Amino acid sequence: MSLKAVAQRMLRHKEADGKRPRTIDVLANDLDKHGAKFFGPTRDIRTLRRADLEAFKSHLHGLGLAPVTINNNLTAIRQTLKHAWRVEGLMESVPDVPNVRVSQQSKGRALTPEEFGALFASVDPRATEAKEWLLFLVNTGMRKGETLAIRWDWIDWTKRELTVPAEFRKGGARKVVPVPLNDVALGILRARRERPWQPSLNRVWKQQKHDKARNSGASRAGLGRIRNHDLRHTFGSMAHASGASLPEVRDLLGHTTLAMVSRYAHTYSGRLHETAAKVQIGVPSVPGECVGPASPDGPQVAPVERKRRKASR
Repeated sequence: MSLKAVAQRMLRHKEADGKRPRTIDVLANDLDKHGAKFFGPTRDIRTLRRADLEAFKSHLHGLGLAPVTINNNLTAIRQTLKHAWRVEGLMESVPDVPNVRVSQQSKGRALTPEEFGALFASVDPRATEAKEWLLFLVNTGMRKGETLAIRWDWIDWTKRELTVPAEFRKGGARKVVPVPLNDVALGILRARRERPWQPSLNRVWKQQKHDKARNSGASRAGLGRIRNHDLRHTFGSMAHASGASLPEVRDLLGHTTLAMVSRYAHTYSGRLHETAAKVQIGVPSVPGECVGPASPDGPQVAPVERKRRKASR
């Protein structure tokens, strides 16, 4: 009845239900890294109370973990408790504790073309795959996990696009939109395909961690902290600024709702102002009428004409 034993059965149950391997791996990692260590390998799951979960939450906060990470660990414990309650009938109810409040304001940033150019130029030239991978990210807007999972048979060289299966997409998205490949992205893939070691592998990337190369490059370029996800935001912002509508940006980034691309609305608003400024429609030159752009209150009638209209009444 230990928390650890029930957690293992819960993971096997989810696997049998066809849950995504990535989801199961994340739950297993959170339970093993923090949950099992805090509660101990022999803690009877039936003895867990809300106060225990509050203590676990405080412990995670004391480690300096991000709110999202804390909530993910609480979710892993909740999933185990719900399994013990619903599936195995070991508990009469499930103790719960609220998540840490997460700011709705995104911490991400979108780089300007000049900033990305400085980052790319500052990455160690010996880190060939890191430079290619960062350049591929910013030219496709794909997520890190999706990019590293790319197989060669996902690529349609004729249509210049690749299709990521639903099981490899975030949340197992049912709506699968092919990723268009521009000249830069397609060139990178072709170059990697022609290398001697690539034909024997189905994966496009070696799945090496490129964080060190990225971080050192950002530091040398004086850009501060840059995440891989910031390159995704960069692609979205540049696509929108180039004329793509919000629905188009949504599909390019693989989102399911327009709400997810609301961060790019400021670009849209700016384009509206620019468009309105280009439309300068003047009132035709007619005797008795004012000439030039209309005032905020609409076309103005000359005073003499106003008197004539009053007299005619």
